[in-house]
Amino acid sequence: SNGSGGKAVYRSMGSLAFAAAARAVWHVAKDHEDESRRLILLAKMNVSEETKGLAYRLADGCVCWEESPVKMTADEHLELEAHPKSRANGSGAEMVRAVDWLKETLADGPRLVSEVELMADDEDISKATLRRAKRAANVKSDRKGFGRGSEVFWKLPGSSEDVGEPPVIDDSYS
Repeated sequence: SNGSGGKAVYRSMGSLAFAAAARAVWHVAKDHEDESRRLILLAKMNVSEETKGLAYRLADGCVCWEESPVKMTADEHLELEAHPKSRANGSGAEMVRAVDWLKETLADGPRLVSEVELMADDEDISKATLRRAKRAANVKSDRKGFGRGSEVFWKLPGSSEDVGEPPVIDDSYS
């Protein structure tokens, strides 16, 4: 692969021109933690919703696909490749801890992003790990207000609580 670190779309064949012309770009690489496992990770998608990655192994000349999707993005994979020390320090365990912490923190309802970031810092969770945990936990952003006075909240998926607005209850059918 060309270069080290950076966005995956900038690394395809050494030129952005190849990736820019495509509607979808996939990054195929060895798993950093398992040499026999291969990952197919999304680097760019502009024709549909982004999707999860895939993993497979070669066994007896056959491709054996894993059933579970891979939640890591191509950019996250390249980040681990560029900073192998973070891998050695257990970034997988750190990520699991961050996802669990974020879900627990948002369990009682939406919270201001600035508040979540301060709390994460107190727990020694970096902003980068927090952003990856947000994606992994499918946390949604919700903005209250417009312009300078607006505030951004994070909430868990399926949370019925809308920020700043009481829920509208349609009881016309009862």
